Amino acid sequence: MNGPKLFLVFCSLISAAQASENIPFEYVPKKVRLAIQDYIPGATIEKTEIDSDDTWGTTFESHYLRGRHEGNIKVAANGELLNVEQELDPDEIPSKVRRSVIREARGGLIRKAELKQYAGHLAYKVEAYYGTSDSKVRITVTRSGTVLNIDFD
Repeated sequence: MNGPKLFLVFCSLISAAQASENIPFEYVPKKVRLAIQDYIPGATIEKTEIDSDDTWGTTFESHYLRGRHEGNIKVAANGELLNVEQELDPDEIPSKVRRSVIREARGGLIRKAELKQYAGHLAYKVEAYYGTSDSKVRITVTRSGTVLNIDFD
C-alpha cells in the first residue's frame, strides 16, 4: 500500500474511532511506531488499539510480547510515552540499571523488577533487599542508570 492510501486509511480509522478500536500495527503513524520500538526494543506487537483522550488527543495502546513476558504500552500521537507495564526477570535488567540498583541497595539481592512509566520516562522499578538485611528497598531507575526514586519498606 503506497503512502497516500495508507494515510487515507489511517485518517478514516481515526475518524471512526469513537471508542477504542483495533488496528494493524503497520497503520500506526511512523513516529508512534518508532517511539514504541525505541521504548520496548525486540517486542512483538500482538495488537494495537487507537483511542482518543481529552488530554493527549489520539493515543495508541499496544499489547506485546518480549522475551517470555507480556506487556502493554500506551503512546500519544506525538510519540510521548503515556504508560508501560511489563514484569521482568532480574536477569533481564540492563547492566546500567543493575549497577545503580546494586549500588543503592548496598549489594542486596534483586527480588523482582518491572518496566513502568515514571514522570513521562521509561523506568525500571526494582525491588531488592537492602544490603544483607531482610529490609526491602524499591528503586526506580531510568534506562541510563539515573536513580529517580528510592522507597524503603
